[in-house]
Amino acid sequence: MPPTAHNHPNVPQVENGASSHALPGRSNVTEGKHCFEEGRRIKGLLFVLVVLFASCSGTKTKSHGDGYSEYIISDVTECLVDTLFSHNDTEIISSVEVRITGYVDGSAIIKFENGAGRFDEVYLTDSVRYVYENEWYDKGLVFIYTPHEDVSMGNIRLEYKF
Repeated sequence: MPPTAHNHPNVPQVENGASSHALPGRSNVTEGKHCFEEGRRIKGLLFVLVVLFASCSGTKTKSHGDGYSEYIISDVTECLVDTLFSHNDTEIISSVEVRITGYVDGSAIIKFENGAGRFDEVYLTDSVRYVYENEWYDKGLVFIYTPHEDVSMGNIRLEYKF
C-alpha cells in the first residue's frame, strides 16, 4: 500500500491519526506566536513610516510655466521623506531633473531613489547649487533629506521636471 499522510514515516502523527503540518521542532502554537510577533513588527514599522510621512516639513507649490515644479524644504533642521510627482500627464516619462538651490548652515544629505530601493546621495553644504539628473520612468521620485547635527538654519528649493 502506498504511504499516505496517515501512515507516511516523514509526516508527524497526532493522536487521532490525522497528520500534523507543524514544522519539525515547532508546535502550531509556537508557529502562531511567531506569526503574531512578526505582525507586531510589521505594524510597528508601518507606524514609523506613517509618522515620517505625516511629519513632512516641506511645501509643494504649483508648476512653473517652464515645465518645472517647485518643492521647498521649509525646515532644514528636520529629517524629511517625501515624493516629487510629475504634473505632466501627456508625455512619456524617460528622465528626471532636479535643480537643488539654497543655503544650509552646516551640512546635509539628500538622497534620490534611483530604482529597486537604491538611492543616489547628494551632499549639501553652505551655499547649494546642484543639478541631479537620472533616467527615470515613473511619475513619482522619492527623496530623503537628512540634516547633520550642525544644521541650524537655511532654505532648500527643489525645482524638478520629469
